[in-house]
Amino acid sequence: MLVGICWYLGGWSGLVTTWKQWRYLGQIENLKEAYRQDTYGATTPEGTLKLFIEAFQKGDVDLASKYFVVEKQEEYRDKIGSWIKLNKRDAIIATLSRTKLYMGEGGAYASMETLISDNDKIPYAIRFVKNEDIKVWKIIGM
Repeated sequence: MLVGICWYLGGWSGLVTTWKQWRYLGQIENLKEAYRQDTYGATTPEGTLKLFIEAFQKGDVDLASKYFVVEKQEEYRDKIGSWIKLNKRDAIIATLSRTKLYMGEGGAYASMETLISDNDKIPYAIRFVKNEDIKVWKIIGM
């Protein structure tokens, strides 16, 4: 019977390819479910940024990282912890507080930008995406 299944699926390599496809589809479904369950954020990019800043000011690394998209939460949990340990919290909050919103076409993406300091010409951007499943904005990166 196993030989018949292998032959039907294109031999051993076909069976391996099919297994990899099922595994990939399972990962996609897991990610979709994580997005459906992720309720952290606000109905506007500005609201999400405000919530992030409040958590960051309190030193709540876990909560602050939850305002990022699911795939980046662990990465930013580590970064936020490092920023706090390096005493960069006040400087980062000051920069974030001066951002201005620029909405992309279609309304599903947004960017908030500022100059790092009044004398600099280097922009600092925070990128957002709207989680359409639950209608909240998440931070993609900063």
